Amino acid sequence: MPFDSCELTPSILSAPPDLTLSGTTNETVTLKVPDLLYIEAVGNYVKVCHLRNEEVRNDMLRATMKQMEETLQGYPMIVRCHNTFLVNLAQTATSPGVRHHRHG
Repeated sequence: MPFDSCELTPSILSAPPDLTLSGTTNETVTLKVPDLLYIEAVGNYVKVCHLRNEEVRNDMLRATMKQMEETLQGYPMIVRCHNTFLVNLAQTATSPGVRHHRHG
């Protein structure tokens, strides 16, 4: 179940609705922040998994996780949960017995 919109902070509300992710090449991925599912490190690339027209898309960028973290630092719902993953908590489902620990 996605988080309620009442959990949005003022910094999120003032953030631009579209986000362009880029790496060390000319390639970019433009998406709406709520449509971002996760970003996964794959060697010297990152795989950006997101929704576009209600379909899951995977786009590859030559970039580091650190670059992605820096780009997404204004979005507290996007967190690094492992060395190789950034996830959008607003897109995660909650299962019985699973608790989200929020630090802040």
